[in-house]
Formats: sequence, C-alpha cells, structure tokens
Amino acid sequence: MVAKRYIVFCDERFLEQAVAELRSVDRGIKFYGTGVVTKKTPILVSTEADIQSTGYVFIDAALPVLFEVKGYGDDLTEAIDTLSRTLDKKKTFKIEALRIDSKIKSSAKDIEVAVGSALENRGFVADLEHPDSAAYLLFTSTMIIAASGEGSGYFIADRFREVVNRKDEKISRSEFKLEEAARYFSIRIDKGTRVLDIGAAPGGWSRYCLRRGASVVAIDAASMDAGLIKEFPRLTHIQKNSDRIEEKSIVDMGKFDILLLDMNISQDKSTEIAKRFSVLLPKGGILLMTVKLVDERIARHIGNARELMSEQFESIKLKKLPHNRKEVTLFAVKK
Repeated sequence: MVAKRYIVFCDERFLEQAVAELRSVDRGIKFYGTGVVTKKTPILVSTEADIQSTGYVFIDAALPVLFEVKGYGDDLTEAIDTLSRTLDKKKTFKIEALRIDSKIKSSAKDIEVAVGSALENRGFVADLEHPDSAAYLLFTSTMIIAASGEGSGYFIADRFREVVNRKDEKISRSEFKLEEAARYFSIRIDKGTRVLDIGAAPGGWSRYCLRRGASVVAIDAASMDAGLIKEFPRLTHIQKNSDRIEEKSIVDMGKFDILLLDMNISQDKSTEIAKRFSVLLPKGGILLMTVKLVDERIARHIGNARELMSEQFESIKLKKLPHNRKEVTLFAVKK
C-alpha cells in the first residue's frame, strides 16, 4: 500500500493521548514536521492505514493532504490554482491558514483573505459562518501543505487556533457542550422527553432540553437562572445537593428518558452519582455526563469511568468535544 499524508487536529492539552490513538491504529505511523517534538498541533503524519476514523476520543479530525507546494516564497498562485481544481464550486467554502516557521511576510489572516478573494473571483462562494467545506493551509519553512474537511451545517471549528466560531447567547458555556454532544452522539430530545439534570445550575443543559420540548427535573443546591424558571413551566427545580436526596425520594421521581450530569467533581464522585440515579432510567435510557480529568492520569480516569459504568450501561462512548476543556463527555445506554 502507498502511504498517505494527513494533517491531524487535536487539543494541545491532549497531544500525548492523540498520538497514542494514532499509534493504536498504525504502530508504524511516521510523524513529520515539528508538531510532536514541540508539543504543538496540528500533527503531520504519514501512514498506510486509514486513520479517518470517527471513533477517536481525543482526535478532532484526520484530513488527507490534498497537495504540497514547495519553495513557494510569497507567491500563492500555485496554491490558489490547485485549490481551484480541488474544491467543488457547488459547495461553499472557507480558508484557514497557519504559519509554522514560515518566512512569508503576510499574516495568516491576510493569507485567508487573499486566497478566499481569489477563489471568489473564480466563481467559488465563501461562507465564513456555515461553510460546506474548509480548506486548511499550513505554511512551513519549506512548503505549503493543504487539506480540506467537510462542514457540518452547524458550525465549523477554526481547527488551527482551536476556536469554535459561535456567537449564540447561552446561559453558560455548558450549553454548548450539550448541543455538541446531542449532535455527535445522535441524541434525540423533543416534546415528551423527560430529562433529569443533576448539577443543573445555572441551567444551560436544562434550557437546551426545554427549548426542544422536553420536561426537566433539575437538581442543584445553587439557584437556576431566574428567566429560565419564568419561561418554562416544564422545569422543576429541586434545590438541594444530589447526595441529600433520599432513596425513596429518588424512586418517587418516576422514570426519565435521559440522565444528564455535568458537575465540577472528580470522576469517581460523578460516576457514583450516575450509578445511584441510574435506577430512574428504563432499559435503553440515555446517560450523558462529563468526566473531569483532574490530573495527568487521564487513561486511568477514562478507564475507571468505562469500567464503573459498564455494570449498568452498555454502548459506552467517550469524546473530547470542542467545548470540553479538561474533560471528556461520556455517552451510555442503560442495560
């Protein structure tokens, strides 16, 4: 087989874990460029294996290199010409650029504007908010390396800068996390869905569900957003810590379709709470929770979460989503 080159994107905080995931697919994978050495992303790799899997925890995307332009100087003509032959005019696009030890005088932003404008002059349609595809131009000291990825119709991350281009007003950052998780894990939340939200305050996850027609029981000793309580009569707030709720009171809540848990506590504590309240989920009910990675023992935290949840849950998946910071999101289905 012929080796292919890829640009691999991940959060720099989890570079070591991302490299391990790549090596688990291909032990002989070759790393080129300075990414792994300098502990910077993106990572440049060469491999005969197909590494475009969607099953990674820490890798955001592995995009095949479209072309390389060597000895480019300040001239972007060859890169623009090649992109014109590569991109689909029927799809909207955006350009992302990153300079690594590059001697080109233009800034990354200026490059994005220049290349984007040139492509628009050739009949391509740019869309910076919701593009169908994005072209990534990586400028090193000797070459331009290009890759492209599909948009989601929802948002597309500026992968080079680890930024998610979102301007929506939310009660808290956590609302973005649930929105991303619902899409990534294909969780359906709509009218008639009954949700238990533990550690709910100030109410980001609850509002996401309420706006889609669900009824929500929120458990948190802290106050919920005042506007949220006024707007949604389908919201019930139990204002106490989850560990102060007696077993009988838990059972009396009835069954829920989805159990949510996003609390700033250790993995051991969060899994303990999830197991305690799992009695409220029927077979096939969904658990969605964040697993906090409080120290460098990342593999241990993830392994423990999988093991502890596997007693009562199946189809367990974990993913570091764009709005996750020092944490990953766990999805599981009640046995």
